[in-house]
Amino acid sequence: MDEIKVFVAPYSKPNVGSWFTLPTSVSGIEATVRKIVGDETIEEFVVVDYEAPFKLFDTDLDFLNDLAERIEDLPEVVRKNLIRLTEYEDIEEILDSEGDNFVFTGETEMEDVAIEYVESCGGIESALGDRVEFYIDYFKLGRDMEFEGNYFEGVSGEIIEYVG
Repeated sequence: MDEIKVFVAPYSKPNVGSWFTLPTSVSGIEATVRKIVGDETIEEFVVVDYEAPFKLFDTDLDFLNDLAERIEDLPEVVRKNLIRLTEYEDIEEILDSEGDNFVFTGETEMEDVAIEYVESCGGIESALGDRVEFYIDYFKLGRDMEFEGNYFEGVSGEIIEYVG
C-alpha cells in the first residue's frame, strides 16, 4: 500500500464522517462530510483515523494532501516499499531524498548480495587467486551483512540496502 486514506468527521461528531483517499481537495472533503451529517454550518473537521504505510504525526489535511502528492511522484519501487523504508528514515526524509538513500539490489538472497559485494571490491581472485574463492561461504557472509542492519527485504522479496 502506497496511499494515504483518512477518515474525516466534524469535530463535534467524530463518529459520523467518511473515508477519503488523498490527495483530495479539502473543500471537497468538507462538503462531502457536511452532506453526510446533514449540517451545512459545520466549520471544524478532524481526521479521526487513517491508513498509511507509515506513522502520521500531523493530521492537517493540507499537509497530508501535500504528502500524498509527493508520494505519487516517487519511483514505484520506493512507493511500494514505504512501509519498510520508514523503519530507517521518516517519510519526509525519504521524500526529500526521493529514496536515493536506498539501493534496490534486484537480488532476493543475501548470499547473492554478498557475492556482488565481494566482486565490487575487486573479487577474491584479484587479491588471492581463484583457488581460495571456493573456501568463502557467501551465505554466511550475506547473513552477517544482513545482521549489520543496512540490508533488509522489501515487500516483494527484493533485498534493499540502506546507505543514508
